[in-house]
Amino acid sequence: MTSATNISDAHRRPNDFDYRKVITDIMVKFGISATAIKALYEKPDPPFSESKLLELNSRLKSMAHLGEEFMRMQLIPGKRYDEFQAKFLECISKRTQWDSICSKSVLGLGKVENAAQFKDVSFVEFVRQTIVESTTIAFFGNVIKQVDPTIVDTFLYFDDRIWLFLYSIPRPWASGMASAALF
Repeated sequence: MTSATNISDAHRRPNDFDYRKVITDIMVKFGISATAIKALYEKPDPPFSESKLLELNSRLKSMAHLGEEFMRMQLIPGKRYDEFQAKFLECISKRTQWDSICSKSVLGLGKVENAAQFKDVSFVEFVRQTIVESTTIAFFGNVIKQVDPTIVDTFLYFDDRIWLFLYSIPRPWASGMASAALF
């Protein structure tokens, strides 16, 4: 997506961007049962639509479609997007502070004679850590890090190896992917 026109077209033709088959294939490869996948896409009975949800499900959407809608609603201009963007930018701002730079991106510390300290930082690792953590917190709040303090590292580890999974590269060549897929 490179322009507002592209985004408008995407919203007018949602089936062109339907990744259900890809997501289902990934779930199968993770070992999720056909019954569980079917349940994910089943529409709920009317009594369930009004309970145990943050918002009413008056159109009786499946859990999968509610999740998609939740993500989409946060990215459409308006109040939710403004809240998402503010939280995202706040996280990025925090990560760019001297004491908050992720230690995984710091290659070394130094000091120039008669000057302040400096950090030698891997720009690629700094950006990866900052964007993934900021996005994760903006979508799910700080509680996600309380539930799983390693979620950013696990995601990045998985992201580096997803191609092994998608191309069904067998062990022993993909042994690192097996541990990433077990999160």
